[in-house]
Amino acid sequence: MKPLAEREALLLSLSTSPADILVLRGLGSEASLLHLQSALSTAGTPYPSASYVPGTTPYRGIGFLSQAPLSETRNLSDQQFRIKEQSFQPLAGALLTSSPHFPRIWIWNHQAPDPDKDYERRRNEARMLSQALRPLLEAGDQVLLSIHSREDLNSPMLRMLEDLGLQRLQLTDERGDSWTFRDPQGIHYRQDQWLFASPELLDQGLSNGRVIDSPSLREAGPYRHQGIVIL
Repeated sequence: MKPLAEREALLLSLSTSPADILVLRGLGSEASLLHLQSALSTAGTPYPSASYVPGTTPYRGIGFLSQAPLSETRNLSDQQFRIKEQSFQPLAGALLTSSPHFPRIWIWNHQAPDPDKDYERRRNEARMLSQALRPLLEAGDQVLLSIHSREDLNSPMLRMLEDLGLQRLQLTDERGDSWTFRDPQGIHYRQDQWLFASPELLDQGLSNGRVIDSPSLREAGPYRHQGIVIL
């Protein structure tokens, strides 16, 4: 749904430094994910494996594109949770991958509610995500969690993930700036993407984490993406 010039700029940015796995948000429908998969293949960067988690409307959704086969995927968005007579459906999903040093790495993608949603809802979604991650950590699996959230840095929702045992990654660009979104006028900047990792993965397996910036990416829209290398 982006204008042609912005789509071409985004494809250029993603194709210039291709990744093994793309963790994606704001996709729209599953057809949007498949269209991106096709466009990247045409640009010379094929991602044969795709996984999509539907959102609360046809225009929301999160997903993954991977160059390697996906051995297992998980989806929380089709599960109903009830807490104190209220129903919740978190928008989150995951895929299982591996590296030479870590045979089992769960990569999670989560779209958190905006801060204008009531506090109880946001807290319960963070609690449900923690419940989904806890057995993986207890089993010794490594976890990399990507969240789109407009919570404050010291938000209780983000601290709940740290209490689980995950550690926050501090990613910046070459200038030392961590912002991932700017308003259309370029006046206000904020970090609305967060990465968390299990301690062993963070200590031994991650390198070169950074906020990615380029002229083509700035042409593509107000968002910057984050990139990491899992050894």
